[in-house]
Amino acid sequence: MLTAICVCSQAAFSRENAHLDSDRFNQLDELLNQTGMYTKFLSEQMAQMSEEMDGAAEQPVGSKRKATRQGGNTRKKGSAATSASLKVACCS
Repeated sequence: MLTAICVCSQAAFSRENAHLDSDRFNQLDELLNQTGMYTKFLSEQMAQMSEEMDGAAEQPVGSKRKATRQGGNTRKKGSAATSASLKVACCS
């Protein structure tokens, strides 16, 4: 009789474990699905950022506006500079 009680309790224990294993499996499956969705989201974000970086790299180098000089160069340019140096040489 003791063996019959043990067999019944083992059967009940295994059914309970099966139920717990099923719940555990469902939780793990849900977690795996969420992880997969997040991975897909991150992949798409990285691809989008990569495309944006590639687009920025394709812009021509000279298309950016150069900083202007502020003062510093006060020399005359062109023929005015030549004529000014000739006047100084002639009058000396």
